[in-house]
Amino acid sequence: EAWDDRLLAITFWLLNGGLAAMIFCSLLPVGVIQAVASIEHGLWFARYPAVIHSPLVQTLVWMRVPGDIIFAFGALTLAVFAGKLVMGSRRRAVQDATAPVAAE
Repeated sequence: EAWDDRLLAITFWLLNGGLAAMIFCSLLPVGVIQAVASIEHGLWFARYPAVIHSPLVQTLVWMRVPGDIIFAFGALTLAVFAGKLVMGSRRRAVQDATAPVAAE
């Protein structure tokens, strides 16, 4: 009775949507920029401050925040789901303990 498929579906989409937003808005573009810098100038240059602290890369790093927030809401809904399961099982245990036993 405590199992809520709707809450699990919301959790699924928030967690996966947040991960997708992090990947496609920040991690992948920064990785491509570093790969291009590495191919053009050498492996050492990809981690050079001129690349890492460039305005474009810094903007892309901050573009990860919306994905982080979406993911955090997914984690919160998962915690609510788990809390409902725990509270539902406790209620069930209390009901079973207080229920009158049928005479055989």
